[in-house]
Amino acid sequence: MSRPRPSGPGSRTPGAYLLLFRLPRLDGVDVARLGRYDLPAGIYAYAGSALGGLEARVGRHLAGKGTRHWHIDYLLEHAVDRGAYILPSDRDIECELADQVAGIEGATRPIKGLGSSDCRCFSHLFHLTPTAVLGLERRMGERGAAYAGARLGR
Repeated sequence: MSRPRPSGPGSRTPGAYLLLFRLPRLDGVDVARLGRYDLPAGIYAYAGSALGGLEARVGRHLAGKGTRHWHIDYLLEHAVDRGAYILPSDRDIECELADQVAGIEGATRPIKGLGSSDCRCFSHLFHLTPTAVLGLERRMGERGAAYAGARLGR
């Protein structure tokens, strides 16, 4: 039997999220210890987890405010639009989510180690073609993921 999920201000629902955002072309963007990268313009996805509370973590990423804590913050400061699929779970499903995105045709991993310094995944950041965005929407719908923020890819 699953326990009821808290909701509302101050809630601390555990789970994973898939952040979607649009970037302009970035030349030599600094990503902390990972180095400098040239990234094409387009839609990106980032798989993350927030076992201490999805509401605060996803809200922080969507608002784009705060100091740099994670690798993804170095890219989000350049993001134009942001949205997120939210997947409540008592288990850590971040890598499972990243693997699911990696299996979508047109999803590539542009920066080794981004978001995956604590696991064996190549990366938790993906650049998505328009076809990959549609495939991602379909997969997240199949998982029953909620969505918050700007709609990308339409």
